[in-house]
Amino acid sequence: MLKPKSLESSAQQYSYDGEVDETKRKNLMDKIKRWRTALTQVANLGGMPSQNLANGYESKLIQKIVNVVKNKSMGREIIRQKSPTDPGQRSRLWHYKDSLKVLKDETGTRTIEGLALEMNTSNVYQVELRTKAFSMMHKLRLLKLDNVRLSGGYEYLPRNLKWLCWHGYPFMSLPNGFPFGSLVAIDMQSSELQNLGQGNMLLGSLKFLNLSHCHGIVKTPNFAKLSALEQLLLENCANLVEIDESIGMAQGLVLINLKDCKLLKKLPENLCMLRFLKTLNISGCSNLGVLPAEMRKMDSLKVFHADGLDFGDANYTTHQNKSWREFIWGLVSIPKISPQLSLASLPCNSITRLSLVNCNLHDHSFPKDFRVAPSLESLNLSNNPIRFLPDCFKGLKKVKILELHDCNRLQILEDLPKIEYFRVLRCPLLEKITLKPGLCFESFGFPHKCDKLLEMDGVFKVVPIEKIDSELINNCGIYDVESMKTIQIRLYNNYTFADTRCPIQGLYEYRPPGKTKCSIQGVFENQRRLARVFSIFYPGSSVPTWFTSQSHVPSLSVIVSHSNLQYLNTCVVYKLNPGPRNYFYLLFHNMTSNKMFVYHPTCYGIPEGDESMTWLCHWKFGSHEVGPGDEVNISIFNEDDDQKFEVKEIGVYLVYEEQELAGVHSAKRQKIQQTCEKLSQYVIPVERQPMARYGMTRICFIPFRPSSIDSWLDKHFGKFVPVLEAGEPSSLDRELE
Repeated sequence: MLKPKSLESSAQQYSYDGEVDETKRKNLMDKIKRWRTALTQVANLGGMPSQNLANGYESKLIQKIVNVVKNKSMGREIIRQKSPTDPGQRSRLWHYKDSLKVLKDETGTRTIEGLALEMNTSNVYQVELRTKAFSMMHKLRLLKLDNVRLSGGYEYLPRNLKWLCWHGYPFMSLPNGFPFGSLVAIDMQSSELQNLGQGNMLLGSLKFLNLSHCHGIVKTPNFAKLSALEQLLLENCANLVEIDESIGMAQGLVLINLKDCKLLKKLPENLCMLRFLKTLNISGCSNLGVLPAEMRKMDSLKVFHADGLDFGDANYTTHQNKSWREFIWGLVSIPKISPQLSLASLPCNSITRLSLVNCNLHDHSFPKDFRVAPSLESLNLSNNPIRFLPDCFKGLKKVKILELHDCNRLQILEDLPKIEYFRVLRCPLLEKITLKPGLCFESFGFPHKCDKLLEMDGVFKVVPIEKIDSELINNCGIYDVESMKTIQIRLYNNYTFADTRCPIQGLYEYRPPGKTKCSIQGVFENQRRLARVFSIFYPGSSVPTWFTSQSHVPSLSVIVSHSNLQYLNTCVVYKLNPGPRNYFYLLFHNMTSNKMFVYHPTCYGIPEGDESMTWLCHWKFGSHEVGPGDEVNISIFNEDDDQKFEVKEIGVYLVYEEQELAGVHSAKRQKIQQTCEKLSQYVIPVERQPMARYGMTRICFIPFRPSSIDSWLDKHFGKFVPVLEAGEPSSLDRELE
């Protein structure tokens, strides 16, 4: 019986004295501290007090991990305190030194209920252990041995043993004296075992059998005496060629794992008799030529993995890249191809998780009558030569997980259903991803190495500058699209990791990239409001003069003078030093209402050599976000706070509705009109329709105009002229809709 004082002492000194356990505990606690620090920094950035983290999911999860570590360590310490000097008197032995001492000295007692001993393959033969060491462990129920050799008769093992885990078992069969009667689980992975040597052994209580990576097994045991078996794991049994037909008698089976049994040529027909089988994994069984005819009727099956099996059309895959002469000659000379596995034979009536990775599936592999269960929740079609998602998967409404990796021919994904987790990787031809109207991705992984991806519905869209709506271009103050579209820039995509040279592009943002998975309340609570963001990157060394507020430090503040703020244009001139990916953010902080918006662009321009890059960003705000008299701070910062990212200049221009501010811009309109009149001798009229804002005539400069005119324009107006439209829907709104 424990005294209160000893229990209190155990609670305070919960860490076990063993060096290995203490090191692991410290490493884990250090990680947890780093997580806490990171969460606090993000919370403070979003204007949320760090003490409120206790209400967040991440904090609760970390606290749960901390509690598990504490409780586990505390429990072990309490057990150790019962017998500090004699490990043989403890109920559980898990530490290498304690377990090895008890077995070598044969000092085990009936107190021991669980024992674990993990040894390296290098010292297996250096330590001699006898089965007699277990003779007094009458209450032993759990035995875990890794790479351990025992000599002597196995009748010494306790009869009440429930769980036996013996990785690296060194013998070809189990001896007859082995106490199987009460065993519920046998885990003998990576063993020399070739058969269970059942004979008259009773295995009626066995529910779990794991013989994975046992390369000596050629045929499974007879299942007649395994009526209680629920899980059968035979993964990577490289020489397994036959599944005993008696498997149909193991009516309790709910899981069968035959992954990477490469010599297995067929599955027994009796497999279809398993009425409670929920999970079947035949991935990597590359020699399977046919599936049981009745498999498609297995309504109990929920999870089906068939990665690496060939469900493609052999004729299609063989000839699709050949010339017509080769194709015709092939029809004559190629022997008749053996029947291929058919998707029609798959048990898809009730499947919730389907994995068909690397199955040679192409656009013609799916029969017209192929139907997937409406209950399908997880789908993995990675590493298949499909160009688009087959129609049979588009109507699914319950899909939560969709994975498409290494689909080298995938070009477009359209009308996807609502997906909670979407991941697409290394699809070099993929250009566009769209969802059904009204839907958005709840969570997605970065589409790494999808270098041609230009649009991801609800996330971002990249458009050449000449294809951007003219109204949006005008609202950004861009007037010379023709000359800009010939300029090549180096553009980096933070999502795809693509570093390409291309003409100047326009970037539409729907929500702050990289923050979609962040679930900390308050940090990015306005991410849907910050959906109307448009950016352009182009070479340039100074902020255009029409930006009314400018600063040579990466932060400036402005006062909103009217209630009808429509847009906010920001301009950042920066330099990037060579190095890995740079993450920089534009921070909009309404200091009056303490609202904060953080924007991290999906793409950014990389300046060449000593040149600078200009980033023009066009934000649309609502009246509920900014009010008259509010003080707004715009700043830009780098995630790593290093010298790789250098801000040379920043500018801000607030755009109001024209009908309320006609007088504000009258002087600017007059100045521009006078300038145009002075330059009339150097221009050729192109269009006499006056511009709605400034009364200007659109003009085109002749190729041989004096260079002084260009420099004068750049000095006084930069590359842009602010143009405001009123009374019509925003082109950015129309583009996003």
